[in-house]
Amino acid sequence: MTSTTFHLGDGPYELVIFDLRAPGARRRLRSECAAWGEDAAIELLDPDHAVLIVFAGSAARMEGRGAA
Repeated sequence: MTSTTFHLGDGPYELVIFDLRAPGARRRLRSECAAWGEDAAIELLDPDHAVLIVFAGSAARMEGRGAA
C-alpha cells in the first residue's frame, strides 16, 4: 500500500479506520477503495492502521454508474 498526502478541502467526507493487523483487513481496505474508485483514497496512519477517505457525493455518483 502507498500513502498519498492531499488537502481535503471544505467539502464533507467520511472516514473509515482499518486495523491492518486484523485478518483480511488489508484485502477489505483495497476492495472498498477499488469499489469507490476515484471518490476514495487511502492514507496510512502508521504501519498498523489506515484510513479510507470517501468524498462527498460519492454515493450519488456511484448510483449514476449503476452501482447501489
